[in-house]
Amino acid sequence: MVKEKKKIVILGGGFGGLYSYKSLQKEFNCKDISVTIVNRTNYFLFTPLLHEVATGSIAHHQVVESIRQLIYKSSAKLHVAEVLSVDCDKQIVKTSIAELPYDVLIMSMGATTNFFNTPGAQENSLVLKDLSDAIKLRNRFIDAFEKASEI
Repeated sequence: MVKEKKKIVILGGGFGGLYSYKSLQKEFNCKDISVTIVNRTNYFLFTPLLHEVATGSIAHHQVVESIRQLIYKSSAKLHVAEVLSVDCDKQIVKTSIAELPYDVLIMSMGATTNFFNTPGAQENSLVLKDLSDAIKLRNRFIDAFEKASEI
């Protein structure tokens, strides 16, 4: 009799998601589980160095690593998509490209910026949450220095 693998879905490919994946790899035989990581990008972002990208100290490619490269030796799959909903009763994650059934769900999707309902904060703040934010900030700094040098 063939034993069906436990389907484990990990939502988020950041620190929490990837450390969960690594722990699963250590604890379980790959023949017993099927792991799918769902992330909106195909890379892991080392967020503690985002400020270095924004200031131009390091290049943006130095703070990212391919998730596929991190999991290539295992049977884990990467599902690059947005999570739309989770149906806990039916045990299904609906993403922008498919529905994924699961036996075990690990939710580690990070956080969003909280402006604490401060009037004007969201419209007038520069956030630094992802790679595109760091690149926008760096470009803004460069533009400001170029304008200052023209004076």
